[in-house]
Order: sequence, then structure tokens, then C-alpha cells
Amino acid sequence: MRRSALSGGVKMSRNKIIYHVTGKYMLQNKKRTITTLLGIVLMVVLLTCVFIGKDTVFSYLSSVASMGNGNWHVIVYGADSKQYEEIRELDYMGETAVSYDYGFTLCEASENETKPYWEIKGYAADVFDWMNISLVEGRYPQNPSEIIISESVNTDGADVEIGDTITADCFDRYFLGVGPDGSSVMFPFDHLNVESGQKVKLNQDFPHYPKGDPVYENVQELHETTGYAGTFTVVGIMEAPLYEREKGSFYAALTLTDNIMPENVTGNVIGRFDLNNMPSGQYGRDFDRIMNSESADVDYNDMVLIFSESSSENSMNQIAQFVSIFFVVLIVIVSMVLIYNVFNISFDERKKYLGMLSSVGATDRQRRSSVYFEAFLLLCIALPLGIVLGLLTVRIGMGILNPYMLRLLDMTIKSDATCLPSVKLCVNWKNVAFILGMSSVTVLLSAYFPARKIGKCSPLESIKGTDTVRKKSTGTGIFFMKYKSTIPILALKNIRFQRAKTKSIVRSITVFTVILTVTAFGARAITKMVSYRLLDSSYVNHKLTGYDYLLLEQRGLGDTYNAMKQAIMNDPDVEEVKEWQDGFCAAAVDSTVFSEEYWENYRLLANEYFDEPLTDETMEIYRSACFLSIFAVDDDTYEKIAKNCGGDMDIIRDETKNDVLFFQSLDMTTDEFSWEGNKARNYRCYELEHVSDLAIGDHFDVSLYNAATEQPEKLECTIAGYATAEDIKEYLSIGGGNTWIIVGESTARKMNEILSASEDYTADGNFETFERNLFIKLKEKDGELARKLKEESYGYEMDYFILPLSDGFSLASIAEAINLIIDIVAVCFVVFASFICLLNLFNSVRGRSETRKKEMAMLRSVGMEQRQIDRMLFWENICLFGRGILWSLLFSIPVVTFMKKVLMNYFGHIKMPFPWGICALAMALTAISLYFISKHCYHFGKGDNILEELKTETV
Repeated sequence: MRRSALSGGVKMSRNKIIYHVTGKYMLQNKKRTITTLLGIVLMVVLLTCVFIGKDTVFSYLSSVASMGNGNWHVIVYGADSKQYEEIRELDYMGETAVSYDYGFTLCEASENETKPYWEIKGYAADVFDWMNISLVEGRYPQNPSEIIISESVNTDGADVEIGDTITADCFDRYFLGVGPDGSSVMFPFDHLNVESGQKVKLNQDFPHYPKGDPVYENVQELHETTGYAGTFTVVGIMEAPLYEREKGSFYAALTLTDNIMPENVTGNVIGRFDLNNMPSGQYGRDFDRIMNSESADVDYNDMVLIFSESSSENSMNQIAQFVSIFFVVLIVIVSMVLIYNVFNISFDERKKYLGMLSSVGATDRQRRSSVYFEAFLLLCIALPLGIVLGLLTVRIGMGILNPYMLRLLDMTIKSDATCLPSVKLCVNWKNVAFILGMSSVTVLLSAYFPARKIGKCSPLESIKGTDTVRKKSTGTGIFFMKYKSTIPILALKNIRFQRAKTKSIVRSITVFTVILTVTAFGARAITKMVSYRLLDSSYVNHKLTGYDYLLLEQRGLGDTYNAMKQAIMNDPDVEEVKEWQDGFCAAAVDSTVFSEEYWENYRLLANEYFDEPLTDETMEIYRSACFLSIFAVDDDTYEKIAKNCGGDMDIIRDETKNDVLFFQSLDMTTDEFSWEGNKARNYRCYELEHVSDLAIGDHFDVSLYNAATEQPEKLECTIAGYATAEDIKEYLSIGGGNTWIIVGESTARKMNEILSASEDYTADGNFETFERNLFIKLKEKDGELARKLKEESYGYEMDYFILPLSDGFSLASIAEAINLIIDIVAVCFVVFASFICLLNLFNSVRGRSETRKKEMAMLRSVGMEQRQIDRMLFWENICLFGRGILWSLLFSIPVVTFMKKVLMNYFGHIKMPFPWGICALAMALTAISLYFISKHCYHFGKGDNILEELKTETV
């Protein structure tokens, strides 16, 4: 018993000695200890930014999005009691409530002739909060006989007060076509076409036209009762809700309803999901099944859900998850290399004192524990410090990103920036636990191999300070020996002799270059995916600079457009106008006009919609219907685009030829195509660079529908050139999977002669005619014409639409805002990661330089000059840099290739070239860093005492 107790006491004493000596070693080597500590702290900071930062950003954006769209998650329209119960029983459905559209009733108090109605809805109690119904005065209704009204009714001149009563006899609105037989009236913004004798129900947002409006020459408005009637007491006045349009027909009025759905009654179901129990991409299919339709009338609040990683767009959720995994993996790799290098570099130094301890009884396990003890001490300091600094970094980062996020949200939900919520750090205990666990595991894994090596080193080898294995150097400097270059030979010998220190520097260079390259590629891939998910439908964005308004002709009657165009051109406030035209799918062509690459990708897309791949026979059927969209620009712009793309100017100037520029850039996605009403199994996007393989100068026929003869008519066109997105970026951007040709004024005129039945070749009810786009540049930005155009902007007119070009609202601008945020985050990550890599490189070079003080002193003692030492170090750095770059390419290329395959598996054939430019920049930065770090670490020389350096022991 006494011997056992004594043995235990000796063991405890040895452990204390080991830990005491380790602590002394850490204090004595302060620079290395601080470097390691700083690296671990930065790792914790980056992990905190990824997890807590992501949750903070998403929580903030979700709060702002909720302010605009409401904090509901789903609305199902026209559900019955059975469907309501099925929705409530979904495992992930957290809360549900009902609402009812009772219909319109006359607003006798209205002073606005375009808004003669109340539109009454019944909300369950929770819905008032979910829909962001804010009171100006009064209170919310507490029973079905109370009501709150929109403040806009009084803004328009009425005088409705709290305590007044409203009598409702609700009805739905209809249009009855009363024009001549065979005539029709089109309302393009409402996707409504009323034919003579036809009765069509008007939607909620349909405007009201005052008496005497020409629209009533062909239609008559009818009211049919909904069966809902009652008398309400006004108990509150609310801010106008989002669904009340400024140029709509009604003022909003809301009453209370019970949260039940009786039998034989249909209503709307509003729900909020349990976001902690959400099946990825499942709920869309569930609601389609419950509503017995693949096109069920269901709205998802994606601007809220997407920031909860629960968007109905599953690919957007995958992007968010990919971003998190991508950055975490990079952080762990960088940190592990840094910490491993630090412990590995200190191997030679610590094994001497550990060897002496082992000679007096220290076991292998106790020697290994010294490394783990050092790692544990560093973790205890780094974890709290890193988390605090990480939270501070998130707070500062939110301040930097906030203007860009507000710009994004302003473009999508038009939120009021004056009352936005304050930024709150979203600290989740699960994330904190993950950060602590991930950091600890990373540090301990990094320390494992150096600890294992120290444990295996024998006491004699430890005291002698020699490596356990040293490979024989062979064939060193054969090239330099031929030219009697002694210094390069010496440099190569030094690199091969100090293998451990050399490897640490090579690892540092490799990681530095790989991280910059992979991060650049990853950020570019993510921004590209975001753009495709936002711009996946066909679009044309005009990019003419210097113009103030755009007058767009809508399909239907062109008389108003013509009159407005003439008035604008004659107005003295107008400086310049320019007219372009476009025809969507206006021409049919033979399938041979399109390249085989186009048809191969077409087949791949189609196969996403069917259980079995398309047969060749079925493909031939689809190939029989090929259409071209046409964009016509003025001759000056046409020639500039032709020159940009290297078009044949002789063909363009030949008036006998109908020359066209074929647009070659095409993005075919599953969001734009549909086959037999099926839904695509997966999102896919395929980029094409060769829509057509015809040569410049080749001819092809376009088939245009002649509205006068009611027969197709062919027009022979000549390809004058092929334009890409880069060639036309100064003038317009075209996206999506529709094929386009760009034509000048002469060719456009000939096409319009065929397409249009009217003498002036304008839109006349034929849906295949071109639509005109008039760009307006004003002399007086605040003149009378500017005021009129501003008032008419976004107006509900039949045959024209006015867009203020200064607003900058477009899908492209939204994508650019999101991508700018991603780029800023990527740059910040690169800065942090680069700092860790520089620490890694600095520590590796400094560790090698410290062990070479005796060597340098010996070289100077035998007459070697400083410039010769500098040359030797230069050649050493060349060799180290070359090895590092070689290894970085060997790692970067497979990693980037793997990432491309993963992304293409989710998104399709998106072209993502290897970032050679960024790779070259990373190499240059690495070379510069290595040069200056070496200069700093090998500064000893002139003022040092050679004898003292020879006697000095490195500790």
C-alpha cells in the first residue's frame, strides 16, 4: 500500500513538473505563444461570424421583410373546412388562422370617384398581427359587429370617425362585354380579356373607371351579391394595408371573425410554420396535394422564409447551406494548418527539455500531455476572447452591410427605412456550443500529430536534438554545379537538410494560395447561382443611360401610345427621344437554325419533367415548333453593337439584305419551360454559348404571321454577326431561355409590314406585333411634362406603361444588391483568412530563422558576406515558393473541380471557369509576403556578435 501511494505521488509530481515546464516554455517563447493564441482567436472569430453572424443577418432581414410583407408564412386561398383540417394537421404547421373576403360594398363617404367602394375582410385575431395591421387611432375589433377602416379614406377628403356606422351589403364585381359581336376589350395588366356577351369576374385589384370613361362603350360593370350583409361600428383607423392599391377601387375595412371554417364555406387559411421542424422543399408538394391541384392558389412569404432557410425555392435554401459549409470548411483547414505548424515547428525545441524529463522517468504519455496541456491553456484564453471579438465583428459588419441590405429590401418590399428594427445579435446556445466544440476539436486534432511524434521520440534522441529519421540527400544542385553556382547549391542543401521547417513554410504557402483561389471561385459561383435563381425567367433590361422615362406600348390598342408619343415629341421640355421595339416569340424558324448544343440541353431540361427520357420521335415533335424573339434598335445602336461583336459591316450596309445579329448567350432553366403541365423534379440551368451554328453570311427564313391575310409569310434573313451579353451590355441585358435576334430599323420595318394589319404598322390587337419602347430625355427635370409623366408612372392604363428610369428597380438590380453583399462577405473572409495565413507563414519562417542563428554565424565566421547570405536566402525562397505553388495547384484544381461537380449537380451546366486570374494574384501576394517576412526574420547580421551567436542555444 505504501509503495502504491508513493508511486501515485511520484506520478502526480511528474505531471506537475511536466505542466510547470510547459508553462515556462510558453512564457519563454512569447512570440510563438502569442502567434498561436492569435491564430486560435481568429479561428473562433471567423466561426462566430459564420454562425452567429449568419443568424443575426437572417434574423434582421426576416424582421425587415416582415415589416413589409407581414410575418405570415403561407396563405391558402379558397380552402374548405376539410382542407383547413388537413393543413392544421401538418407536422410542421405551427399556427393557423382564417380570413374571409366578404366582398365590396358602397362607400357613401368617399370623395374619390375612382374609389367608390369599401372592401370588407374578416380576420381571425392573430391575422391582424401577422398582416402588420397598424392602428393610427382607436383599437382593434373585438367582435364581428366592429370594424376598422383605412386612413386613406379621410386622406382623400372623407370624414369618417370612430363611432360612426357602416352598413354593408356585399357584392362581387363583374364586367359584361356589350360591344359589337366578335369584339373584345383587353386589360393587359390584369390578364383580362372581355369578349362581347361574356361575363367575367373582376379581381380585387381591378380599378374602377369613372362614369363616361371610354371603357364603358364595350363593357358594363355588374354587381352580384355575396350574401354577406351587416352594420358595423368603426372602432379604429388603421394605416392603409399593403393590399390596398393607391389606384385601386376600394378602401380597406377589417372586422373580426371566429377562427373556424364551417362546412360548405370556403375561406383563406393563413399559417405560420414551425421552422425548427421544417422538411426541406416538402411543403409545396403538401399544399398542392391538399388543394388537389399542381397550380393551387397558394402564396408563400419567401422574403421571410428564405432568411429562415425554409424558402419554397429549395435551391435557395441549398445555396444558404452551401455558403455555411463552404466557409466553415475553409476556416477549419486554415486554422488546423496554422496550429499544426506551430506545434510541429516547436518540436525540435521542446523535445530537448522533454528528453531530459524522460531521462528521469517521464513517460511517453506525459510528454504527449505537455502538448495537449499547451493547447488546452491556449483554448481557455482564446475561446471567450474569440467569441467576444466575433460578436463585436458581427456588430461592426452589420453596420457595413446595413446600407446594402436596406437597398435590397427597399427594392423588394418597399419598406420604410425610418422605422426599421434595430440590429440585435442572435446568439443561439446551439451555435455557441458548436463553435466551442468545433474550435476545441480543431485545436486538439492539430496538436495530435506533433504530440504523437514527441511521445515516440527516444530520450537520447531528444537530448541530442536530432530527428529520428533523416533521408539522404541525393542529386542536389546538379544544374547549378555545372555552372559552379555555390550559393544556390547551399540553398538547396539547407532546404533538404531542414525538412520539418521547410515543410511548414511550404504548407503555409500552399494554404495561403489555395484559400484565396477557392474562396474567389466559391464567391463567384454563389453570386452566379443567386443571379440565376432571381433572373431565371426571360427578361430584357434596358440600359440606356441619360434618359429619364420610358414609355412602353402594351399589346392592345396603340392609339393612346401614338397620341402620347406625338405630344411628348412636340413638348419643349423634351431634349431627345429614341424608340426601340421588341417582339416576344414573334417569328417561327426551322429547327436547323438552332445548334445541336441547344437541342441537347433542351432534351436534358425536358427529361426533368418526365419519368422516362424523351424518345427521338417525341423530340422531333418538339423540334417542329421553334420561335425567335426580336429586338429592334435604332440604326446607330445597331451598328455599334455590330462593331462590338465583330459583325460583317458589308452585309449590314447592303440594303438588299435583311441583316440580323443572332444573340448567342442563352440560359435555359426549368423555371421557363414546361412540358405537358408537369413540374420539374429538380432545378436545372444550362448555359449556351452557341445557340446557332450558322456562319456569318448564311441565310435562313423567319415565318411571320400576316394579320391581314391571316397566313404566315416568310422573310429571308442574313446573319451579319453573333452578339454576346458582353457585346450588348452597354445597351441592354437579355436573359432566359428564349432565342433572340437583334435587328436595325430597315429589317424591323419589313417585319412589321408583315406582322401588322394597320397602315402605320403599329399594334392593332394582333399579339405577334412588335411593342414600342420610347426613351425620353428631358431638359427640365421638374417641368410640367416631368410632373405629368411622374403622375402616370406605374399607372393602370390599357395600352401604355410609363416607367421612371431613375428608380433602378429590376430583377437585375436586386441580384446585383444580393451579390454585392456576398462579395463584401467574401472579401471580409479573405481578409481574416489571409491574416491567419500570414501569421502561419510568418511563424514558419521565423521558426526556421531562429534555428539557423548558429548556422548563419558560422557562415559569417568563415567570411561569407551579407549579400551572399541574402542571395542564398533568395534562392531558398524561390525553391520554397515553387514547391508551395506546385502543391497549391495540386490541391486547388481538384477542390475547384469537385465544387463545380457538386454545384452542377444542383443547378445544371453552369459555366464556372477556373479562376486563373485570382490564382495568379494569390501567387503574387504570397511571393511578396514571403519576401518581406524573410527580410524581417533574417535581420540579424551586421550588429550581432558572432561568438555570442555561436554559443547561444535556441530554446
